[in-house]
Amino acid sequence: MIDSYPDTFAVVEYHVWDGYELPWGANRGQVFYANIFQGTPCFVYDGLWDAWPISTYITKFVAQQAVPSTVTMSVGAEAVGGETYEVTIRTCLEPGAPSVALRIYAVGVEDRYPSVPNYSRNTFRVATSTSDVTLAAGECDVQVRNITIAPVVSEKGLKIIVWAQEPFSSWPADVYQSAKELWPFDVLPITGDYDNDGDTDMDDYLEFPGCMSGPDPAVPPPPECLSAFDSDSDSDVDTEDFQAFTLSYTG
Repeated sequence: MIDSYPDTFAVVEYHVWDGYELPWGANRGQVFYANIFQGTPCFVYDGLWDAWPISTYITKFVAQQAVPSTVTMSVGAEAVGGETYEVTIRTCLEPGAPSVALRIYAVGVEDRYPSVPNYSRNTFRVATSTSDVTLAAGECDVQVRNITIAPVVSEKGLKIIVWAQEPFSSWPADVYQSAKELWPFDVLPITGDYDNDGDTDMDDYLEFPGCMSGPDPAVPPPPECLSAFDSDSDSDVDTEDFQAFTLSYTG
């Protein structure tokens, strides 16, 4: 499923009770998921309930893709030295949606690691500290965290996986949205940087009126407008996006 649904299916594999166990992953498995881990390997799915027996999982997963989420997420990363990467996470709540409390997670994984057992996929390597945010309709939260993944067997297997989950200390805790960035990493575009010069200034401000479309436009704005100004990823450029633009304005 990881290969069949690369854009919508995010998996993090935690090792427990072996040489690849790490404290954060062990805590996630043995504390957050409690007694589920009485037997391994074990598959735990957040964001999709009633998927048992496991033979029904794919069908129910595909059906779940048609259910929209009011939370959007995007992630980017860039190298800042050695095997350390600066990760930027943008989480937004769509206009008109009820406010929501979220816990933001970010982990670094390595696919096909270790080589034995051969079913190892997206194995957890490192996590950042979680943070809790509450978003109102149309609001966005942007966080920057550093992740160091070392040593690395193959850079091609590196992935950054982020998700927004109910802020509970144990399951069940619904996952509202997730996102992932695969190697080679790309930086998350600066909100409002229309001319791609690394800042948000008057040149970008002067372009904003021409990109305004209002909610539910009959004709979506051009791609360059959406990539620069659609901060909440709802396919329009409106007053909520302008509010986000003013917060990112650097001059």
